[in-house]
Amino acid sequence: MEEGFVGVQDSDYELVCGLEIHIQLKTKTKLFCSCPRDSGGIPNSNICPICVGLPGVLPVLNKNALVLAVRASLLLNMQINKKSYFERKNYFYPDLPKNYQISQYRIPLAQNGYLEINGGKKIRIQRLHIEEDAGKMIHLENISLVDFSRSGVPLIEIVTYPDISSPEEAYEFLTKLHKIMVWCDVTEGNMEEGHLRCDVNVSVKPKNSPTLGTKVEIKNVNSFRFIREAIEYEMRRQIGIIKDGGKIVQETRGYDPIAKKTFQMRTKEYAHDYRYFPEPDLLPIVVDNEIIENARKGIYELPEEKRRKMIEKYKISEYSADVLSSERELAEFFEELADKVENANLLASFILEEVMRCQNEGLINIKNPEDREKVKKYVYEVIKAQEKGIITRNSAKEAFREAISQNIDIAESIEKRKVESEEDKIIKAIDDVMKENPKEVGRFKKGEKKLIGFFIGEVMKKIEKKGDPKIIKELLEKKLQE
Repeated sequence: MEEGFVGVQDSDYELVCGLEIHIQLKTKTKLFCSCPRDSGGIPNSNICPICVGLPGVLPVLNKNALVLAVRASLLLNMQINKKSYFERKNYFYPDLPKNYQISQYRIPLAQNGYLEINGGKKIRIQRLHIEEDAGKMIHLENISLVDFSRSGVPLIEIVTYPDISSPEEAYEFLTKLHKIMVWCDVTEGNMEEGHLRCDVNVSVKPKNSPTLGTKVEIKNVNSFRFIREAIEYEMRRQIGIIKDGGKIVQETRGYDPIAKKTFQMRTKEYAHDYRYFPEPDLLPIVVDNEIIENARKGIYELPEEKRRKMIEKYKISEYSADVLSSERELAEFFEELADKVENANLLASFILEEVMRCQNEGLINIKNPEDREKVKKYVYEVIKAQEKGIITRNSAKEAFREAISQNIDIAESIEKRKVESEEDKIIKAIDDVMKENPKEVGRFKKGEKKLIGFFIGEVMKKIEKKGDPKIIKELLEKKLQE
């Protein structure tokens, strides 16, 4: 068995886990230069002398990046340092063109916060600091390539205390962190594009022991599910080594999601290995009231509050509230309409079934302000028509989709699908019978009133005997007298 690995968790040991999370900030430009943050995917097309560290260049801090970093700190209930400093983190690697990274060390932007997960447990946050991203390595069979387009992209690094005691807690913490950061526009949060990356520190110790075990860092895990799996494996691996009488080595490991196991990458560096020293080309970061107020402007009512309000105020199901509160734009779209209609459950169902389907198909985009207003008007019209019984549920979907896809006015689409009342159907049948039997109409008008029975019979045939004869007789007599 590999390194004394055992297949089951030993109840005599417990997990101690902390996270180091890098989040790419949602800015237009990089951290210290005017290059666009998004490279567009073409390698080495988005670089300048500053972001590749040519001699003599001077970096200038992106103020919007600072605002977003402060917003993230507020969301995590952190103490913001009014003055903090940039430092150089020195190390050599091919994706780091300057041979140092501009980061923060001794005095970070913010300290001592927390994020509460389900059940009320608070995972404490040790620090949050700003730093620039490195380039990207691409390893082929016989050669490694480097793309510097990502160099200088603004990041925040969030470091937790080792408060996580199960793989499920790690998964829940990361899922919630990701959601609120995307919700408040701190980041786009696209995991495939590396907008949120996580390193995991894992150790085990005897249950209730005050002494922590030796930690192992797992790097480059690119999904929350894989992070949970990696923690589960590493926890069992370390317990197996200890039970076999071995010792855990402080090291950096990777995770193979196919084999579902971690593997050694290198021995672990210590902070002093990086020879931090103050960045001479940048002034201290000063967080004033203006920056804090600008950061607060982007903090909206958070997902859990939205979900609770949807259930309590609008009386929709928990499932509907869960989905509608998954994205801020979707939640706000629902709320803006829910205050105008009578049946919020009808609205919720329509959004979940038809609006989201059209969104997924690319027919609409409710994140686009112009598109959003048109879609909101169309949804309001079809829901009101349903509430009044003018159209059916399926007809509402058809009308909405036709108006969206064929650029037809929603009122026209609804009109084509109006539900005919019993009286409407009878009148239409009477008109058809009178047109088909002009001689009998003439005879009736000349006094042959007994023909009313003939007309009633013909109308009943037209409506497949589904009408009330008394109503048919009243409407016929009225029509024949005209």
